[in-house]
Amino acid sequence: MTSYVVKKPSELSLSQFAAILQLWQIEEWLHLTHSEFVDLFYNNEFHMLVDETSTVLSVSRINYNFQISISDSVHTIAELVGFVSQKPRTGHGSLLIESILDYLQERGIEAIGFCDLSSRAFYEKCGIEIFPGHSRFIKEKVNGLWVDSSDEDILNLTLTGHTRNIIQGLNAYSPAYLISG
Repeated sequence: MTSYVVKKPSELSLSQFAAILQLWQIEEWLHLTHSEFVDLFYNNEFHMLVDETSTVLSVSRINYNFQISISDSVHTIAELVGFVSQKPRTGHGSLLIESILDYLQERGIEAIGFCDLSSRAFYEKCGIEIFPGHSRFIKEKVNGLWVDSSDEDILNLTLTGHTRNIIQGLNAYSPAYLISG
């Protein structure tokens, strides 16, 4: 039996913390202490699908620090990040995404995500609206220079009206700039 759980970084068990780092495989984070992890992700939630022994089957986080500037206006939008399943093609990822979408909608939280071409079919199968190629219109500062995002698509998880139109309207002449993420 699987369960959907949402935890703040400080609420993660040490085994969940270790499992998340192992699943993510981000070199600079593999050696974080639990305390450093809590500090780094202080304004995030970890959404997990776990089994009866609390083993993490699938995980993602919602980043509430994501801010972009568009035409001198700052927009704070929740961001789905770090989505990964321990064993792909078992249905755990789809179930986690469905649970996250319900969670966000119930709380009225507008959220986006990003994906590359290889993940597009998965998100389409989950019924998520995709703005193909739009990620390149969100500029990130790297070594003092504004560069295109490395992802391909923007995922509309729970955007509504005005915010959806703003994100869908991004283009080469009207980009967004990542100011906090």
